[in-house]
Amino acid sequence: MNRYLYKSSIIWFFILFFFNCILFPKPTYAQILTPTEDVRAFEENKTFYLEAYPHVLAKAKITKIEKLNEKHTMLYYTDGLNEYETVVNSARENLLLVASCRKINPDDLPDIVEDAVHRSLDVKPEIVKAFVVQTPYSYEFYRIDILLSNEEEGKVNSLFYNSLGQYVNPPY
Repeated sequence: MNRYLYKSSIIWFFILFFFNCILFPKPTYAQILTPTEDVRAFEENKTFYLEAYPHVLAKAKITKIEKLNEKHTMLYYTDGLNEYETVVNSARENLLLVASCRKINPDDLPDIVEDAVHRSLDVKPEIVKAFVVQTPYSYEFYRIDILLSNEEEGKVNSLFYNSLGQYVNPPY
């Protein structure tokens, strides 16, 4: 008898849950995104960001804003002597940070990372730029922009490695 009551209560739970989803189709468990219409959203909200993050953007000079795809936008800016490339999720109203890349000299790359780049490719790449990448949810790793000799002219590929020389999936 107890086994029957247990099974029937589980069945009733799923039936009620199903009808609740049909009768009240509000997205109660999902976050609602508000898409922006253009890359210019940052420029329109620039004063808000300057007030909200004065320690970050007070000395920053935005040099370029480039749309990477339908979801991501790259902000190029300088902060004194340092150059940065920051990727934000432009499909949101508040431009959620995806990754922040600080440019470093390619000679400052750890030897193990540089060796990993050369070992992972059949041809010898030319390292164009190197960056230290930070994301809100992970540790620091390196982005290496390379130019392959057999690629079309001017096409730069980005590779991501951690400090131990292991390949890291791109954050964007």
